[in-house]
Amino acid sequence: MFFHTEASGGGSVLLGTEGFDVTVFNGGYPLASVVLKVDGRSADEQPLFSVELSSERLPRGEQVILEVPSYEISEPASDLSVALVSAEYAS
Repeated sequence: MFFHTEASGGGSVLLGTEGFDVTVFNGGYPLASVVLKVDGRSADEQPLFSVELSSERLPRGEQVILEVPSYEISEPASDLSVALVSAEYAS
């Protein structure tokens, strides 16, 4: 699984506290009932936010876009990580 981010609605992030999209690509088995955790950290490695996002499906070879809303972001993050919390194998 791979991910990249961009400002919600496209373009670049201006302040660092606006919402952003996480685009996830699944190169493995097709998944269903997916829960992902997005963590943001400051430049000095302090945790800023942790958000769980869900998707009904994450098909193999396709991208799914999920949004981290601005009200979850208190300060601009220097580092982001995305982790798979849970999922089921899809048929």
